Amino acid sequence: MLRKITRIFIKTVAVMFVTVILLLISLYFGIHSYSFQTWLGKKVSAYLSSELNTTISVSAIELDLFSKAKLKDVFILDEKRDTLLYGNLNVDIKNFDYANQSLILKKITLQNTTTKLIRYKNNSVYNFQFLVNYFSSDKISRSTIHKKGWDITFGDIELNNIAFRYRDDNADTTVTQNINFNNLCFKNTSGTFSNLKLDNEVIEVAVRNFKTKEQSGFELNNLTTQAKISSQELLLAKLYLKTQKTILKGSIHFNYNEFKDYNEFIDKIKIDANLLEGTYVCFSDVAAFTSQLNGLNETLYLSGKVDGFVSDLHLKKFNLKYGNHTKFIGNLSLSGLPVFNTTYLKFDAKEISTSYSDLSNFPNYPFTENKKLQLPIQLKKLGVIKYQGKFDGFINDFNTTGILKSALGKVITDISIKLGENPDDLQYVGKIKTENFNIGALTGVANLSNLTLNAQVKGKGVTLNALNASVNGQILACSYNGYTYKNIKLNGDIKNKIFTGLLASTDPNANFDFNGKINFNTKVPEMDFISSVNNLNLSALNLIPSSKADSGTISTQILINLKGDNLDNLTGQINFDDTKYKTKTKKYKLSTFNLDLDQASDDKKITLTSAYLNATAQGKFKLNNLQPAFEDFLYNYYPTFFKKPISTKKYTDQIAFNVTIKNFKTISELFIPDLMLKSGTTLDGKIDINNNSFLMNFLSSELKYKTFVLNNLAINSHEENNIITAVISGNTLKLTDSLALQNFNLCLNSNDKNTKYNFEWNNFTAPANKGEI
Repeated sequence: MLRKITRIFIKTVAVMFVTVILLLISLYFGIHSYSFQTWLGKKVSAYLSSELNTTISVSAIELDLFSKAKLKDVFILDEKRDTLLYGNLNVDIKNFDYANQSLILKKITLQNTTTKLIRYKNNSVYNFQFLVNYFSSDKISRSTIHKKGWDITFGDIELNNIAFRYRDDNADTTVTQNINFNNLCFKNTSGTFSNLKLDNEVIEVAVRNFKTKEQSGFELNNLTTQAKISSQELLLAKLYLKTQKTILKGSIHFNYNEFKDYNEFIDKIKIDANLLEGTYVCFSDVAAFTSQLNGLNETLYLSGKVDGFVSDLHLKKFNLKYGNHTKFIGNLSLSGLPVFNTTYLKFDAKEISTSYSDLSNFPNYPFTENKKLQLPIQLKKLGVIKYQGKFDGFINDFNTTGILKSALGKVITDISIKLGENPDDLQYVGKIKTENFNIGALTGVANLSNLTLNAQVKGKGVTLNALNASVNGQILACSYNGYTYKNIKLNGDIKNKIFTGLLASTDPNANFDFNGKINFNTKVPEMDFISSVNNLNLSALNLIPSSKADSGTISTQILINLKGDNLDNLTGQINFDDTKYKTKTKKYKLSTFNLDLDQASDDKKITLTSAYLNATAQGKFKLNNLQPAFEDFLYNYYPTFFKKPISTKKYTDQIAFNVTIKNFKTISELFIPDLMLKSGTTLDGKIDINNNSFLMNFLSSELKYKTFVLNNLAINSHEENNIITAVISGNTLKLTDSLALQNFNLCLNSNDKNTKYNFEWNNFTAPANKGEI
């Protein structure tokens, strides 16, 4: 019996041993079987689902112990039955050392994965907290965990088509065109993260080719950097960042108190950046982080150091470019952005350049209303403006000291300017110097240029109604009509639409003073000036041809009392008194000239009275029209000899004129030395430009021209049937001392290149001296 029991026991032990061996062998191969691993994973998932009262599942598990791990279709719901995690996870293990508790993960790949981090309404914790609570509870044995903890080293973490959502239902989660940091949703995310380090909630990682798209529309095309992220800072070193319209190169460091500060990016995110050349920023990309920039789509090209908040920003050794001509090189502080009109600026600029086109096209706040900066149109003539100096103040209330260069010349400023809501609120005080400034191009005065001015200015307003200003200084040089005037004192005031001023010149060729006022309160301005001209060298000033051998200087007293704002409506009187003209060989006392103008109505009259001649012109005409109108008239009759007018304007001027010679000797000596007319010589006529008609009569008892002498000369001319007719007759035509023609008559009929003439004379005595040609 004992032997029988012993045999049974031995057989039983043997069977059990073989069975255990077979079970161990089966378990060993079962563990290495993907089907068994999946089965076991589903059992564990089912257990955890039951434990956590949620859904946790995995469709397939493939484990190569201590080498590789693949989990397919991992699916975890949170306690609200929303997705916490879904996707695929691949892990490549480089080293697993249990004894030393060391693990090196060569590569982790997340593919087609969705993760949601949500804090539900009236809840203080996030949706993953129940997992944290479970795995940190006493249900999990800690006997296998070494006090020292595991040393886990990460290699590459690769993201492929990842979606991530963060939402805090206790805050505003509205989706707009701006990123809402209470409701983040990133899709199509990919990239590689290397050398990941986790230390006290600080993440350090190298990022390569990271891409994502946020639900607001903001799209990140490439982020490559050495990143450091915590709850209070974001550091992007060795940065290359590209969005749809922006490229950043260099490094950027953001400091904040909490992630929510991104909702107030302008005031709560402190920036410390070093931007390399090749960086450009489009404000539409920056607007993704703050609604205050919505509607601003301008692009800035920049490099240099940036420090501070957007609302209080400091730029050092900075280069900025915008538009076609705008550039900044230097140090700049801005406080108050993004509202540009109330931003305080302070800079020391090596160079600032801009243009009217750049500034007038820059949007004004609020940018969504598509408003532009309002600038005076006169600035357009300055072309590209370059400035070097200092600026301190607001864009509408500032002090500036520096040198401004433009297409019209150079201006040196030490001035305070204050703008208002309207142009007439403009206030200014300070010093202005100009060098060779083309003042004529800016004001529209022809032949005026190269102003070199040193003056103090103070005033308010820009339009005539509100202008209250004064200027005191000296015009060191100013060119007009080819001559440069020097040493001119300038004092002037304008107030209540009345200008009073003094202009005194000590130029050697233009010694004069000009003192008076202009009243702009009437419908047309009233001018009342007195000018003492001590010396004007007419040829040196290019007022008469310099080739004239006996040109000289003139002095006079001028009284001006006029109303009008242009040449065609001036009405009043100009008086020249005690006028003297001195040449190299002779002195002339020209006495008095009076010019009376009556142009207040359509029927005008201009009268010149002097000791040498009297002249009148009256009719319906404009002085500015007379030259082009007469050229048009001559072209109609002589198109071969006169150019066709460029303008197609139809002139309707009508003018009647009369000139009576009183003393022609002085006029002859000064202006036409080969011509002499007897006193009483008259010229009268009328021209009708509208009808291409004219009539002219000339009568002189004696006319001398060089060796020719004509007695009782009469010239009558008119047009008829598109032909110019002239009849010239007289008692005597003296050709030489011994030859004269009596009772001569010359008749001319002319049209363009064709002229018919008849000339005859007859002395009506014997011996006869007569003829006809």
